Amino acid sequence: MRLTNFEDEIDPTILKRGLDYHRREKIATVDKRSENKFTFKIAGTKRYAVTVLLEEDSDTIESTNCTCPYDWGPYCKHQVAVFYYLLEHKSERSGMINYEDLCLRLSRFYKNELIGLLIAQIKKYPAEKEYLLNKYYDQRNYPDTTYIKREIREVIAYYFDTHPDGINAFQLMDLTDDLGELIDTTFRIKGLVFYFDVALYLYTEILILKTFTTDSMGSIDALLIYLLRDVKKQFTSIQGDTDKSKHIVMMITEQAMEAPVYIKQMTHTVILLNIFKDHLVEQKPRIKYLELIDQTMEQCLTENDKVNYERLNELKRYVMKWYDNQSME
Repeated sequence: MRLTNFEDEIDPTILKRGLDYHRREKIATVDKRSENKFTFKIAGTKRYAVTVLLEEDSDTIESTNCTCPYDWGPYCKHQVAVFYYLLEHKSERSGMINYEDLCLRLSRFYKNELIGLLIAQIKKYPAEKEYLLNKYYDQRNYPDTTYIKREIREVIAYYFDTHPDGINAFQLMDLTDDLGELIDTTFRIKGLVFYFDVALYLYTEILILKTFTTDSMGSIDALLIYLLRDVKKQFTSIQGDTDKSKHIVMMITEQAMEAPVYIKQMTHTVILLNIFKDHLVEQKPRIKYLELIDQTMEQCLTENDKVNYERLNELKRYVMKWYDNQSME
């Protein structure tokens, strides 16, 4: 198989997902071992390594493999992302694309002709739609929370509607990748209330998804960790009136935790609460946080969940002791 025609030999679904990975710049590192041997690290909810060995013509793929568990076909989406990367850089190195000439020719197109060209590309590569429409739009305005929440629900519903008998481990990996893309969008949201409202809504939906699926490959757990890492980062970087702002976050968290799934997935409820514990110097959000701990401990007593009750009690003692000591200093 050659880089210049690999699209003709790969399953369209895998091709689409690999192209999406490439456009979202999921290739974290590139290690050129020799002139024609490469090792790539692919970022995402989990990290995988892809190796590619090219023949002397720098076009024919002699061998390639990926550390991901996908085994439904000869190539996975991570390998496809790498193929697109290599093809793009091969074109630049070899001069296959003369950008000055291309810009000159495009400048002579009428607006409707450029629109037609763009539509043709979107029809050929549906996964490119958001990339093509938004990459050069500097004044992009994100939609409201209702829109993004609907997007989250529609992504999940699509998979269950398409696979009414249940989704398998590989389809679950694809679903979590799509949700990962929405997490990436959430990362860029400006506005405290907007961000935490969407992020905790997404966390809730992922917990519900975990309740109704068998996560044999750990895709959902990896996605939850990926999301919580950023939630913690956003919480610790709050500036200005931190007392008021952090209290708002605690209120949003309390509202999210009213969903019944937080009782069913109590371990993940404890994990969520745990990310805030070291960043509650301000009194008002700390009081609300401890109220949340108490409410959740009551639920544990009702469910006879001794393990998580003790974890929460330990968390409560930690917060009270740490900040009491801080105030004494």
